[in-house]
Amino acid sequence: MTKRVHIKGAHDHDEYVIGIASDERVWKLCYELNKILSINMLESEVLSDESRPNKEEEKKQEDLLFEARSLEPVKRPLRYYEDANSVRGREFALFVAESADLPKTVRAFRYFLLIRAIDPPPPDLTALVAQLNESSLIRSAVDISNVKNIKSLIP
Repeated sequence: MTKRVHIKGAHDHDEYVIGIASDERVWKLCYELNKILSINMLESEVLSDESRPNKEEEKKQEDLLFEARSLEPVKRPLRYYEDANSVRGREFALFVAESADLPKTVRAFRYFLLIRAIDPPPPDLTALVAQLNESSLIRSAVDISNVKNIKSLIP
């Protein structure tokens, strides 16, 4: 009989995902989350293989994505907001995933709040979701950490 040993690596931590349904733009939602959670998420970028579009083209593409007028995918850099310093032992990231990449059960959510718990104890997700649902900018916030394959969309 073989014995399995789990070695806890430097990047081995718990991750929790909260799906957020909102009609607001990502920067406005980020501002609201910063106020509610007393954190300081800032914009970060991961550039795609293509060169970055100019500001005017980027604005057009953002409007197309926001208004959902175009059925063709718009190529642009992946943007997300993150904070790793406000709460000790926690990292927060807010991002938008393309609907084609999402499991069917979570396609109703436009935004995803990722919480990485580096140090114990785990966050109180019930209280956190209740706080988010009280906001007028958020239509619905749900803990979707246990949805199958949800970890595959994490940047």
